[in-house]
Amino acid sequence: MKKIGIIPSIKKKYLGQIESCIDLRLYTFLSFLFPKNKIEILNKKKKIHLDIIISIGGNDLYKFKKNAENKIRYSLDKFYIKYAIKKKIKFLGICYGAQSIAHFYKSQIIKKNHVLKRGHIINLTKNNDSFRVNSYHNYAIKKINNNYLENLGYSKIDKTIEIFKHQNHKILGIMWHPERYKKFRKIDKKILLNFL
Repeated sequence: MKKIGIIPSIKKKYLGQIESCIDLRLYTFLSFLFPKNKIEILNKKKKIHLDIIISIGGNDLYKFKKNAENKIRYSLDKFYIKYAIKKKIKFLGICYGAQSIAHFYKSQIIKKNHVLKRGHIINLTKNNDSFRVNSYHNYAIKKINNNYLENLGYSKIDKTIEIFKHQNHKILGIMWHPERYKKFRKIDKKILLNFL
């Protein structure tokens, strides 16, 4: 059984009300990857035994949009990235989560409309394979900090980075949403299970 911690997106719904949110498809996708799992929502900074931590999409980096929910979210991400490194826990960043990892490691993130109906093609750096991914982000990773991170694949349309890993720790960032496909894809399962 895999114990999975999910850092949720943080949303301000009403005056004074801030909510933790998770796409319900993510639960189904995690069951596709790991038929036996136990999921914990990480909406507070706490030390907990986990096999995997996943930072999902849904916010903007605080440096770009300074509001309470983005501040809370990045604070959670920063805490759990450090915790994952210390405890040797695998850490996966999806979309915002990937941007958060890249920002933590002082990479270059730019404003870039990648909300594309059909998505776009990414090229993998190791074997020149390519495949189409969905795309729902307004910021893109222009350049990663090569002292810590390794570029594994980039967007064919503008060379922004779509998938990367840490050189020494079990940290992976992907800019697309594998949970948002009507039928979950084998390519996503292969990539993520190789890492997780």
